Amino acid sequence: MLIIVRAFRHSCSLGRVNQLHTRSKLISNIQLHCRSSIAKGAIINGNVRGLQTSQTLLSGIRCLSQRSIQHQLILIRRQPQICSIRWFHRSRRHQAQPLLLLMVFKSIAKISAVISGRAFRKWRTSLPQHRSESITETVKRNVWKIAGAVASLFGLGLVYYYSHIEQTPITNRKRFLALNSKQLADVIEVEYEQHLKDFEGLILPTSHPLHEVVERITTSLLKGNQDLHQIRDKTWTIHVVNKDIKNAFVLPNGHIFVFTGLFKSVTNEQQLGIVLAHEISHVVLNHSAEQISLFEFLDLFMIIVLGGIWAILPNDGLAIVATWFKNKVVELLLTMPYSRLLETEADEVGLQLAAKACLDVRESQVFWETMSRNSPDTEDLVFLSTHPTHSQRAKHLEELIPQAIRVREYCGCAPLPIRDPRTVEANTLAEAG
Repeated sequence: MLIIVRAFRHSCSLGRVNQLHTRSKLISNIQLHCRSSIAKGAIINGNVRGLQTSQTLLSGIRCLSQRSIQHQLILIRRQPQICSIRWFHRSRRHQAQPLLLLMVFKSIAKISAVISGRAFRKWRTSLPQHRSESITETVKRNVWKIAGAVASLFGLGLVYYYSHIEQTPITNRKRFLALNSKQLADVIEVEYEQHLKDFEGLILPTSHPLHEVVERITTSLLKGNQDLHQIRDKTWTIHVVNKDIKNAFVLPNGHIFVFTGLFKSVTNEQQLGIVLAHEISHVVLNHSAEQISLFEFLDLFMIIVLGGIWAILPNDGLAIVATWFKNKVVELLLTMPYSRLLETEADEVGLQLAAKACLDVRESQVFWETMSRNSPDTEDLVFLSTHPTHSQRAKHLEELIPQAIRVREYCGCAPLPIRDPRTVEANTLAEAG
């Protein structure tokens, strides 16, 4: 059996690959282990391959060095090797008391801020004139001490914030992460157990045809992206929920939930794969830890603002209105735009994951254009949504498809079908119109 070995240098880039031919003695010393936790490459049509994407999204591909040998090898065999891989398991239960206690503390702190601010306002208004003037003079005499204390606290907050800045995998965008991986895993496992209770009796058996479809597509996505440790090091589970909801989501621990209503929105397995790739990209990018970190940190800061509102405003009615207005401003100007940014990033990375899994990436544009036609009422309310509009997503993905096709070709995937689904969809709409 003829074996052609190509050894990639760790620093090679797209379009600049050094090919090395080695003797059979080198091949005999290489052991490739087909395990879900340490698989070095993806097996598609008998080819074992491994890729590591460049630091900027879809701008190039660099090679991933193996743990056991100096170079990454691509082995091309005439006869495919049969490899049995167990992907999906049920993980053990975890408890998340520390983080849950933090959430309870935050709720208590908000209530305490309102009560304390209200009590301070009543105390201040009830002070006699001479007492109020005396306090004012004391504050003026110690203004620099007070300012120094506030500045010190603010400086400590900045040090904590910048010491927890990390970069997202693949896109290298800087973001704030307050939770470590274990803390996130604990709280997500509790959420997972709650989902199992909520969907009890609705989860389809593994022998169901819809479950088999999801498992087949998911396995292809996971195999095609084994160069990413965020995928390689996780134990994945699949749950198909029999509910008429057009949605799917993936928890950060690798628990996949797909609702049967989603099958009404996709026309083929390729589109379903695009949706699942988008959801898995949230796990790769660790968006859940990012959102929890930012929003919890913001809520703790807003407790001070909340207390100030109730302490300064003259009556409870104005304080209630100001609190509501503050919440809406934060939601519209920070929370929702930030969520839309994460969804756009997940679209980009999800398209890359789909390309490496040899899916037809052109179907991504078709899917979101179809979604846009089926739900036009939400297109004008993007500022009130946590997601970009369907038409915006379709246009953005259209710009990325040429790059994704190049990634797909570099991965050694089979050529795309001659019939472009985008052209087919356009012709169908023209005939119907």
